[in-house]
Amino acid sequence: MPTFLNMLLVIAVIVVPFVVGGMLARRWRMPDYGWQVGLILFALTAGGLVAFNAFTNPQGGLKLGIDLRGGAILVYEVSPPEATAESKAAGDPQSFSIDKVVSAVQRRVNPGGVKEVSVRPFGERQIEIIIPEADQAEVDRIERQISRAGTLEFRILASRRDSRHDQAIEQAQRTTGNTVRIGDRVVARWLPVDAEEERNIEQNPEFLTRRDRNGRLQVLVMIERSPAVTGAYLSAARPDVDEYGKPSVTFGFNATGARLFGRLTSDNLPEADGRLVRHLGIVLDGNLASAPTIQSTITDSGRITGNFTQQEVEDLVGVLRAGSLPATLSEEPISSLLIGPTLGADTIERGKWAMIASVLVTIVFMIVYYRFAGIVASGAVLTNVLLTVAIMILIKATFTLPGLAGLALTVGMSVDANVLIYERIREELARGAALRMAIRNGFDRAMSAIVDSNITTLMTAVVLYVLGTDQVKGFAVTLFLGISISLFTSVFCARVVF
Repeated sequence: MPTFLNMLLVIAVIVVPFVVGGMLARRWRMPDYGWQVGLILFALTAGGLVAFNAFTNPQGGLKLGIDLRGGAILVYEVSPPEATAESKAAGDPQSFSIDKVVSAVQRRVNPGGVKEVSVRPFGERQIEIIIPEADQAEVDRIERQISRAGTLEFRILASRRDSRHDQAIEQAQRTTGNTVRIGDRVVARWLPVDAEEERNIEQNPEFLTRRDRNGRLQVLVMIERSPAVTGAYLSAARPDVDEYGKPSVTFGFNATGARLFGRLTSDNLPEADGRLVRHLGIVLDGNLASAPTIQSTITDSGRITGNFTQQEVEDLVGVLRAGSLPATLSEEPISSLLIGPTLGADTIERGKWAMIASVLVTIVFMIVYYRFAGIVASGAVLTNVLLTVAIMILIKATFTLPGLAGLALTVGMSVDANVLIYERIREELARGAALRMAIRNGFDRAMSAIVDSNITTLMTAVVLYVLGTDQVKGFAVTLFLGISISLFTSVFCARVVF
């Protein structure tokens, strides 16, 4: 039923203005102008309904930019991945897709696709993230999500009690770097420990630890004897609680991951006498997050525990589900813009009054200077503003602060066409031409100048839209639509009235 009523409304909006236009044209004894009057009435009716629906209904389609509704814009630098042996062999060591980076970041900041967050390329080596109506806390949380590498590894911690680790531990004690090698083989690696886990690691005498030059605790983990089990094999990750009721993350593996994880845990089970219990290192983004003991063979699932808050768990789950980034992002955004909703509301209020003032000043000047012709021009200006706003709502264009400036500029540009026409009419009247002939010649002779000036402005608007940022594009859209519609309002509509 609502669909049927909507169809009737659309038909009425299209048909009724032309019927009324034909009746008015016959009443005014100008039947040839029936369709022209109908077209003007249709434009006013349709534009008025669209604008009324948008401004009275929150879901009416009025889209505001970040500078009006509040929010944040973050720009990150993207560093291509380092060349690997495989990429060098393929002859394309530096190739990577910025679109893949955009997709990965989009999955992190908007995993369910329900938020109105926009992620897109910004040049060849940058991405732009637009977060509407976000406060500082929300922006900080998203920045942490974006900056995480999203890598997950499972490694066995080196133990002084395990004779299999003796050679690696001996070599590690002589190594100043983070990678421990025996010959050409990488056998172990020093990894930093998360602050929440430092106390547990440092108090256990079987672990080999040290402090780096910044004073951060590092622990030795085995590489050679650990099958490579990473987050690439995850099939699921979800928030959970541990046996103490604390927030944790439960994860599951696919078939390949389950086989590798089963092998890793079965090779490191406790000794039969119970004197040696091995620890599984859960490494997030290159840092040891936790080191639970291995009590039995684990295959398809596991749990990451720690001193997590519920929000940290949800963020970690989002990162694990999204996977690691195909390229490295700068740790901090190279450009950030945060506009509070209060400032946005204040901007809207100031922009509204600026628009009203500019329109009123223009109308008053035209009426004082051109009298009746000024009234016609003022009607054309108001129609131009109405139709420009209505079309922007229909095409879901975003209203920005520069867009409001473009709308104000359009008022002046549309009046410019009327000024050219009216001055030509004055010239014709000064030469003694009849009023009907002066109107016809005034419109015809001014058209070439109007078209030339408007085409150059339209070309400028197109260039601004193609090359500009969102704010500049908002200005370009309103300028382009306003100038295009001014040809209809200032020339077509005004001529019908005259």
